[in-house]
Amino acid sequence: MDADEYRLLRDSLRSLFTEYAAAPEGLSAAVRELGWEDVVAEEPSAASLLFEEQGRALAVSGLLDEIVLTAVGIDPAGPDAGPVVYPLGPRSAESGPTMAVDNGQMRLDGVLRTSGGGAERVLVPYATDAGTALCSIPAAVLAPRAVGGLDRDGGWSKLSGVVALDDVKSLPAATWPEAVAAGRRALAAELVGVARATLDIAITHVTDRHQFGRPIGAFQAVRFRLAEVRVAIEAAAEAVRLAYAEGPNPLASAVAKALASDAADLSVRHAAQVCGAVGSTWEFPLHRLIRRSFALDLVLGHAEGLRTELGRIVVRSAVTPQLDPLVLDPAS
Repeated sequence: MDADEYRLLRDSLRSLFTEYAAAPEGLSAAVRELGWEDVVAEEPSAASLLFEEQGRALAVSGLLDEIVLTAVGIDPAGPDAGPVVYPLGPRSAESGPTMAVDNGQMRLDGVLRTSGGGAERVLVPYATDAGTALCSIPAAVLAPRAVGGLDRDGGWSKLSGVVALDDVKSLPAATWPEAVAAGRRALAAELVGVARATLDIAITHVTDRHQFGRPIGAFQAVRFRLAEVRVAIEAAAEAVRLAYAEGPNPLASAVAKALASDAADLSVRHAAQVCGAVGSTWEFPLHRLIRRSFALDLVLGHAEGLRTELGRIVVRSAVTPQLDPLVLDPAS
């Protein structure tokens, strides 16, 4: 994809996210009508642009579910499709949300990325002796409820409840680790978009705001903070690019999400510093970006947990050098 094609795609997506800001339930269909499936088929890395613009616009959609379902071989528009329940926080993305089976019943605790409005069933990954499987559960039994916490505009819904095993329909999900990798790199691109939007707001503020007769962006302390953010964003964006070039590679995707989460965290913290008191007000848009960055960090493994996971991978793959035994020269 050359520079002109990139700009055209970016502008089309920005117009689309703006148009559907008030009606996110129609966003996925609108993306398909745009011919995005053909674009991604020809240029797989274009998917990163889609999620980056979603993050920049703070949009809510079911696009993450479509990426995950496609990775496990389920048609997002087919009869087995439905919203996916994701784990949060330190829980392993490999084993899925908190679930337990007891006396013929399944207890579940997890979240939906979107409300999944009107969905008859939800799809839940869970750990088995043979690996992670995927099951379909009636949504009415779990009664999804909107979450009004940190990211109130994020379309999050929480599910918890007890389900009879007779109501659980098992689906094949032998490729769940690939689905996690695909989801992580999509979330990484979205976090990069959030970070870029945050940096844009900070730059605009420090350019327009004056102290002592000059823009506050002219002061070294402010410039150094924003330069540090720019470096972190570009490093994360390159990691996302490499993750898409590698395909759904678990290691590359985990690195991309960890770096993107760190970049978004750094951007909102430094933006809060350079924007000062006005950045903490409800009228200023920064708080929405802060909320979204924290929420996205938690999905499919947060940055700290991913760094720990990556450290374990490095340790397991390390080769212990074989040292020759110390031999003393008898003549010495």
